[in-house]
Amino acid sequence: MNIQKRDLVLAIVLSIVTCGIYQIIWLIKLSDELNEVTGNEDSISGALYFVASLFTCGLFLFFWGFKIGEKVDKLNGNDQNYSLIFLVLHFFALDIIILALAQDKLNQYIDQSNFVQ
Repeated sequence: MNIQKRDLVLAIVLSIVTCGIYQIIWLIKLSDELNEVTGNEDSISGALYFVASLFTCGLFLFFWGFKIGEKVDKLNGNDQNYSLIFLVLHFFALDIIILALAQDKLNQYIDQSNFVQ
């Protein structure tokens, strides 16, 4: 899989301009990339997160936010609890901020580890 460093401003603008379609693609790709980088390739795929959220009217995205937070914590090896932060952000329907924060941490990881793209 190709781990991609994304420009946050461009990703947010594309999410808004495409009325959320790019945000769905971003969620799927970011979830899969975090699975790969953290060694959780057998974890739930981004596409499955999205489909499950459709069937649960978005409730499954609370679980997605929690799991993405765990992966961000594992990725950076820090003591912050991104799982809780992401749950609160999702409660206020700020999923685009969750994506931006997670992507920023993935971008930092790519920069620090000289990850081959």
